[in-house]
Amino acid sequence: KYLAKFAQLMRQSLEYSDLEIISLEKEIEFLEDYLFINEKLRFENRLEYEITVDDELEDDILGVPTMIVQPYVENAIEHGLRSRQHGRIRIDFSPIDDLNILCVVEDNGIGREA
Repeated sequence: KYLAKFAQLMRQSLEYSDLEIISLEKEIEFLEDYLFINEKLRFENRLEYEITVDDELEDDILGVPTMIVQPYVENAIEHGLRSRQHGRIRIDFSPIDDLNILCVVEDNGIGREA
């Protein structure tokens, strides 16, 4: 099961690498697969995650730069959660206006001083 998810993640990564824009729906599917792999294999079920999309966003139509959120999620896992016994990540997508969306990635990691 996990190997199949990992293979799917790799296929998505290769497929999307040639694209500049993908739908928000596909971006979220990629994030879910990425987080699932981390939750099950790396964190051994000690990682909780939640992805929310504001109802105003049409996630199957809206185009976003390919894999734009994944590096931020990876950074949250690598630097924020690696020393945590139980990690949590929340990703929220909401509209700013007709042309822009806001994506917030939050974790319960160690944080940084401003």
